[in-house]
Amino acid sequence: GSANQFVDVPNLKKKRLTLSGVVLENISYEAWQKRSKGVADEQTSNPVGDTAQRRFKHGTVINYGLTIFNAKASVGQAGLVSQIKLFLDGKPVFEGSPRPVVPGSDSAPGAINLTGTLSLATKMTPGEYVLQIAITDPLAKEKYRTAYQFVQFEVIE
Repeated sequence: GSANQFVDVPNLKKKRLTLSGVVLENISYEAWQKRSKGVADEQTSNPVGDTAQRRFKHGTVINYGLTIFNAKASVGQAGLVSQIKLFLDGKPVFEGSPRPVVPGSDSAPGAINLTGTLSLATKMTPGEYVLQIAITDPLAKEKYRTAYQFVQFEVIE
C-alpha cells in the first residue's frame, strides 16, 4: 500500500496575509478551568500527539494555535479580526463572533501568534469535524484581505 499527503508551503516573500498550520491541544474541562484561573494543573498534554491523532472526547476542551504572517494592520488599532467556524460532515454547526486578534506574548517580529479555545460540549455529536479559522486584515488589498486555515478532527464518546 501507499499513502500521500499534500504540503502547502506559502511564499512569504509575496507579503500576502498568510497563516501557518494549526496546532491542537486537548485537555479536560477541569484542567482548562484551572489554567484560566492561573492555577497549574497536574494534567500533562501533548500538542504534537493531539495534532497528529486529532481524536477528542466530547466534554473536553481544544486549545488551538497558529501564526499569522505578513499582516498589514497593527494589532489593537484598525487591527486584525479572527473568526472560527465549526463544520460537521460539511455542514456548519457553529459560527463564532468576529474578535480582534490579541497576539501571544511569544510573537516574533513579522509574525503574530494566535491562540484560542473551543469547548466540545458533552452532548456533541460524535463524528468528523472541521475547524475553520479566518483572519481578516482590513488594511490589505481586498483580494488578499482574508486568509483561512482548516484542521480536521474527530469527536468520540
